[in-house]
Amino acid sequence: MLKKRISFFFIILISLLPAVNLYAAREQEISKTFEAKKTVRITTVCGDGIIRPGQSNRIEVHLVYSFSPHDAYEPFFRDKGNNLHLGEEIDGSTSGRATWTLTVPPETKIDFSSASGDFEATSLTGRVIVETASGDITLSDYNGELRVESASGDIRLNNCRGTFKIETASGDIEALNTFIDQAGFFESASGDVYVQLAESAEFDLNLSSAAGRATLDYNGNPVRGHFEFVTLYRHGRISSPFAFDLEEEFERYRQNYIRKSLTLGSNTPEIIIETGVGKAILEK
Repeated sequence: MLKKRISFFFIILISLLPAVNLYAAREQEISKTFEAKKTVRITTVCGDGIIRPGQSNRIEVHLVYSFSPHDAYEPFFRDKGNNLHLGEEIDGSTSGRATWTLTVPPETKIDFSSASGDFEATSLTGRVIVETASGDITLSDYNGELRVESASGDIRLNNCRGTFKIETASGDIEALNTFIDQAGFFESASGDVYVQLAESAEFDLNLSSAAGRATLDYNGNPVRGHFEFVTLYRHGRISSPFAFDLEEEFERYRQNYIRKSLTLGSNTPEIIIETGVGKAILEK
């Protein structure tokens, strides 16, 4: 009886194999080349974006993807004038992954948005705008205007210079060896914010974390300007290697806050480090 049952289930399994193979994820690749564009927009559901600088006046696009069922995923490539729009459409319930790898002229403007895809770029000089729901964002050796926003992803910057507006709800922000060329803004609701300067700040900066640590590290560079530290009264903490000139209590949104301030050498730039129940930190 046991042998008969084993044989029966084996026969059923064999009969189902064609159906299993029909819906199995198969890796597919697409490569396309376009003339250089002023702006490249990438809109993905779950696909990752990787951007690299190229030496030619062309844009190379390489897409690798696998989904189950395989026909639920549909990439698109829309070339219109000075703009190239790349993206993906997903029909129904599916599982899989996709990676868009682009080689572009360094000055190309990049606009990337994704629900769960990660973003990575290096050695670009054009404006970069990135929005993700849960994807992580990594940029290195960048020089330009940078605007990054994520709901829960982590944001990592290394050796970047320019105009910064960096926001995440529950992720961490880490900016190493940072050059500030215009006013900068770094904010996380519940994650940590850490900004390490490559040179003394000459422009206004705002670091904020509602529940985490907000740290500005001068990395041995001269510390000068007007500094304000803000935290919830009796909840957050403030740390500075310099004595404060003024300490005061004030009300905001019907809650009591503490503000401590100091001025070193000059009233500019204005540096604000804020936290709610975390810690606001200045490091030499």
